[in-house]
Amino acid sequence: MKHLLVLVLFLAAHAIASPWETITIPNAKCGDGAPYKIFLRKGQKSKLAVELMGGGACWSLATCWGPKLHTWIHPIPELPAYSYLTTEDGPLRDHTFLYFPYCNGDVYSGNHSANYFPGELKGTHHHGKRNLVKSLDYLKAARIIDFQQVKNLVAYGSSAGAIGSLLHADTYLKYMRPERKLLIADSPGLHYGPNFWKKFTPELMQDFGETFAKAGIHIDFSTGLVAPQLKNYCRTRKDWKIGFIQTTRDIIMSTMFGDISQNDHRKVVLGPNGIRNTLKQTSNCTTHISEGIGHMLLIIPDVAANSRDIESGESAKDYVDRLISESQR
Repeated sequence: MKHLLVLVLFLAAHAIASPWETITIPNAKCGDGAPYKIFLRKGQKSKLAVELMGGGACWSLATCWGPKLHTWIHPIPELPAYSYLTTEDGPLRDHTFLYFPYCNGDVYSGNHSANYFPGELKGTHHHGKRNLVKSLDYLKAARIIDFQQVKNLVAYGSSAGAIGSLLHADTYLKYMRPERKLLIADSPGLHYGPNFWKKFTPELMQDFGETFAKAGIHIDFSTGLVAPQLKNYCRTRKDWKIGFIQTTRDIIMSTMFGDISQNDHRKVVLGPNGIRNTLKQTSNCTTHISEGIGHMLLIIPDVAANSRDIESGESAKDYVDRLISESQR
């Protein structure tokens, strides 16, 4: 059942028929060793949107290759219609759009290759962090995007992509100096059970520790509660507007990956150290918390329009539209 839930994340959407360009990144590879490709849709040069695809994580032969798949480590041949923000009639329709497929199973943190197969016959490449940096380097060197012209930046991701977006906000700023910056993290989780980190290999743990710490998120691997770290994260990025979208009983980030029950997940999310109460103490970060087990709310426009914040009643769609409008004034 668990691996079927992961596959739903990938099969719930079909390819978009739109003017997207596929770009193969030199010396970058998916988890199975195939070339890594990103997608580009050109719009205004001064406005750039960067979306990181979501889709689980893996840490073993069974979870990376099967039969207990928890992610997808193979190439994404066509752009999946993952978010309301990606659509041609969405709020970012006039932006140049970069879409990073997710095929390394490491929440864009990986920087090593693992050998999960007996006899080390086939490697599994957790190169998510490496691929993102190589992609930006190539886009700059090949003059495909003139990052110096970017004045508005919207960084977005869902699930693993939401975590990756948080981790790489500073990475983007090595290539550009936008005047207005917005980050939207849809269903990042960050409220896990105490045994959450024990499933990962030492190599993945090292990658996580280094990448999170570089972003200013210093993980205590003895607890799965990462949300309190976001207060300092927001305060050190006061020139960013940052929005978090999360459901109370997120089925993927609780029972599937987080090693915590849905009811306990709700208690933590809404508790004193949960994301809502933590971020009420910051001026530039806000939250949209809705009841339910949903995950990646912005994938389907109807879901985004009907997911209501438990305090304000605002829909996730209206919340995102408002953040975009406010950030670009």
